[in-house]
Amino acid sequence: MVYFVDYLVACLGELYLVRLHRRSTAVKVQTVSVTKRGSNNSEWVYVHDIDGCVIFLDLNEGFCVSRSASELSLVGDCIYYVNRGETCFSCYDMKTDCNKANLPCHHIREGSWSRSMWVLPPL
Repeated sequence: MVYFVDYLVACLGELYLVRLHRRSTAVKVQTVSVTKRGSNNSEWVYVHDIDGCVIFLDLNEGFCVSRSASELSLVGDCIYYVNRGETCFSCYDMKTDCNKANLPCHHIREGSWSRSMWVLPPL
């Protein structure tokens, strides 16, 4: 059985639904899908980019935020999150459709970090 968690994210005036999929026994996110509210507001359309932005998710608190990737000197069209119990950030790259571990935090003991914390400059 597959479980998923949905996040509604506003980005550049558009509404996106980010869905994180995981198997029933897995802690880690297996796949990510992103849809955008269609122009007639009655359908969701799968997309492979978010206009060069990045999205940050907190899997524990349901927090999400989008920002311009260039403003943060990051690669655009990526979704950043922390799998529960891990000591590194994960990144889903929408262009390549790949999840990868990113930005390891070696000073944090495994399982000791209960939530992600994103520090972003003000808008």
